[in-house]
Formats: sequence, C-alpha cells, structure tokens
Amino acid sequence: MTIFLHGGKVEIISEDVPFQLKWFKIVLRRERHIKFDGTWSEPRTSVIFERNDSVAILIHDKKMDKIALVEQYRPAVVYEHFGLFEIPAGSTELGESIWNCVRREAKEEVGMKVGDIRMLYQFYVSPGADREKIYLFYAPVDSGDRVSDGGGLEEEGEDIQIFWVDRDEVLKMLADGRIIDAKSIIALQWFVNQH
Repeated sequence: MTIFLHGGKVEIISEDVPFQLKWFKIVLRRERHIKFDGTWSEPRTSVIFERNDSVAILIHDKKMDKIALVEQYRPAVVYEHFGLFEIPAGSTELGESIWNCVRREAKEEVGMKVGDIRMLYQFYVSPGADREKIYLFYAPVDSGDRVSDGGGLEEEGEDIQIFWVDRDEVLKMLADGRIIDAKSIIALQWFVNQH
C-alpha cells in the first residue's frame, strides 16, 4: 500500500500487531518513504503505539482563581516518580466525541460538571512512536458546578488525588520542576500568559 500525504509518499510493506489490549495496540510496520532529496529511504521497521485520542482539561475555578491538578500513580515513570501533578485527562472511548470525553473526565476525575468548554490546541506528544493525539481544553467552573467528589473510577483502578492550586503556586510548581507532564506544562503556560 502506498500513501501520499502532504507532498510525501510512504510505502507500507507490511504490518503486524503483536500485542493488543482494549485501549491500545503495538503495531510493527515495515515501510519506506520518499526522502527530501527525492530518493527512497531504505525499508525499516517502525514500532508504533496506537491508542484512542485523548483530552486534557485545564479546569479553572474563576471565583477562587484556582486550577485543578490531579496526582495519581503512573507506572511508566515509577523509577523516577510515583505519581505526577497533571491537569485532568483521559482517552476517548470507542465512538465517543472529544467533547463528551471532556465532560466525562472532568466529572470522573475532579467531580465537576463543565459546560463552557473551549478547545485550545491539539498535538502529538511523541509522534516518532505514538499515534495518540491530545486535544487540550479550557473549562471555567465555580463551586456550584461540583457534582461529586471525583477521584476517578474505582472499576478502572483509578486513585486520583485532587488539588486546587492558585496562580502563584502554579508558577512555583512550573519553575521548580514539580510539574513535568507535557500537556500540563502547555496548558498552564497558556493560562499564565492569558490571565
């Protein structure tokens, strides 16, 4: 199969899926592409992590002027960090729109009903190996939007701690390296620049 994209050309020689779970799969793709000089690259095998697209939500309590940060166990970085401070986020379910995913994740993780949501950016975190696209949203709320305690879904094994952090503390956390999650850094820098 040959694919033409943005002036480029890729030939897929073969694809294999050696591992798959409900939420993601690993794809081994043998491919070659037209290089910038117009010649074909040598065939290579790429390892691609495929999962549904995700949303990340900068939840801002406008009255308190605080941002919702969550902390939870993150197995991929356990050798360096038990958990990370992040903005709430989650993956879309099969057939779910990103807009519904924002509302669901805000309720599950932080216990907030979000209405006035605005998409800020969409981006890939690691496009060399990961197909996941993240859609970043801003959601202003106030205490009247609370519908539950949040903390995640027990049936999904989530154990999420919620922190409402003011602007000065957010700046300190960014400066001293307590926030090292890319989607959260992007969102919080946007927030600081806009507000």
